[in-house]
Amino acid sequence: TQVTRDALRIMQTNALLGLLLVLFTTWLFVGSRIALLTCIGIPFILAGTFWVLRGLDQTLNVSVLLGVVTVDDVMDVAEEEATEDFQKSAAVEPLKMSYEEAGVWSLYRKRIPWLALLVLVNLAASSVIAAYEETLSAAIALAFFIPLLIGSGGNAGAQSATLMVRALATGDIRAKQWPRTVLKELAVGGTLGVTMGATAWFFGVLRGGLDIAVVVGLAMLAIVVAANTIGVVLPFILSRLGIDPAVASSPLITSIADVAGLVIYFWLASALLGSMA
Repeated sequence: TQVTRDALRIMQTNALLGLLLVLFTTWLFVGSRIALLTCIGIPFILAGTFWVLRGLDQTLNVSVLLGVVTVDDVMDVAEEEATEDFQKSAAVEPLKMSYEEAGVWSLYRKRIPWLALLVLVNLAASSVIAAYEETLSAAIALAFFIPLLIGSGGNAGAQSATLMVRALATGDIRAKQWPRTVLKELAVGGTLGVTMGATAWFFGVLRGGLDIAVVVGLAMLAIVVAANTIGVVLPFILSRLGIDPAVASSPLITSIADVAGLVIYFWLASALLGSMA
């Protein structure tokens, strides 16, 4: 494009020189009167010539071809982005190379930060169990339902987090739409909680009696609602902080939901079983 613009400038210069040559030749061989008329017409000819050439030059300045992006390039970028999101969703820092090229030390460094952080989060879950040791020893049947409750809460939270991360990534949901989205997921979590709570209540009757069944059913309802809400809110918070929402991965959501679920479960057990005694 630069060569083309240089050629246009040369054309403009040649046009001016050519018109001057015509004027000189007319004056020399024909006469001064015709030369005078030619001289009067030259400005109009020059104006028209430069107007056309200037318009072409401006057109070239606007329509400049900067490069070509092939389909293969687009597919490569899309594959890299998808791979990065998959790795983040598993609490792994994105690899800058293929798995085949990555060494043991490189894979260790990419995985250990999140695993160490999740260990600290899970320690909080152990602390919750220790804090309610008396409640647990008074009704040992409560221990039977711990895996059921925290597993269900983690699954519900992971589902909602995955939906929100994808919706934010595709632009289906904007950050400013978080109030309406949270209210919608509260309703969804409530309906899921009622269904799963009824199921947990049934198994509670079989394994621990009616009192334990009430605690387990209400705990399941509250845990599913809480975990579902956490899974929705966390991606919005991370996006607001300028962090990739994909970091709100299943392991992170599950660990947070475990702690929240244990707190809810044992708090309800202490309150309800104490009042029933």
